[in-house]
Amino acid sequence: MSNIVARSFQTEAAPYTLPNDASEWERLDDLHNGWKAYLDHKLSYAPLVENAEQILEIGAGSGAWAIQAAETYPNATVVATDISPLPPRPLPPNVRFQKVNIIEKELPFKPGTFDIIHARLLFIHLPDWEDILERVITLLKPGGWLLVEDVDHFVFEESGNVPPGTQEFFDVYNAYNVAQKVDPMAGSKLAPALRRTNQFSKVNAVEIHCPFRGGSKDPNLNAVGRVMESSLRRVYQAVKPELVTAGLTAELQRRLIEEVDDPEVGSLYMKFYMTWSMKT
Repeated sequence: MSNIVARSFQTEAAPYTLPNDASEWERLDDLHNGWKAYLDHKLSYAPLVENAEQILEIGAGSGAWAIQAAETYPNATVVATDISPLPPRPLPPNVRFQKVNIIEKELPFKPGTFDIIHARLLFIHLPDWEDILERVITLLKPGGWLLVEDVDHFVFEESGNVPPGTQEFFDVYNAYNVAQKVDPMAGSKLAPALRRTNQFSKVNAVEIHCPFRGGSKDPNLNAVGRVMESSLRRVYQAVKPELVTAGLTAELQRRLIEEVDDPEVGSLYMKFYMTWSMKT
């Protein structure tokens, strides 16, 4: 298990179970590039305004989305926030990084500051995420767009028969997260939570099934599925030692990868949710 404990993890109080090192930044770049291709190089499905001046990304990770936003809106200021600094890489001049721990009650921005706020694969890692979401919404200008994308933390199989090792792996992983007040179903709960705030003229949402081994008529979706599958391999071999103690052993990781690779196993996929909502 030395490949796990040798990785660099967050040192502050945060529930994020993944590393913050070069391998993780590479994984996040690959994931961003897959979704970028799927969205035809757009930032979102949303009909975003052309004159955005202030853009915020929460949980910027490798900075890939913030860089794309800055290139799309060269006259805007893009604020990339995360609990860890961005990796050393060239940044457009209109990107600035600000260290923010989003689980803290007070956020360092004035209400109504931003034209666009983006968060991808963020709330699946956070405790009490609906409370955090409501605080984030206050930072958005009237008429501004909130772009939130997340996943349900399960693997599904086309006939409903998830392999036993895969099922056990996710049961252990999710039990650990639930004990930290982290919701493995954050993705599918996003749109209902957004609607309950009564802060948006309309909440748009789409559920996307990302197949690990292709099978979709959409080649871009198949490409995303392959990226998600590759990401799954790397992410679950780089978890906190606490998760190993909780039962996420090397043997269980091995069984997961074997079952994902097994041609006798039916099509496996994850459910990804994209939402785009305009504030009233």
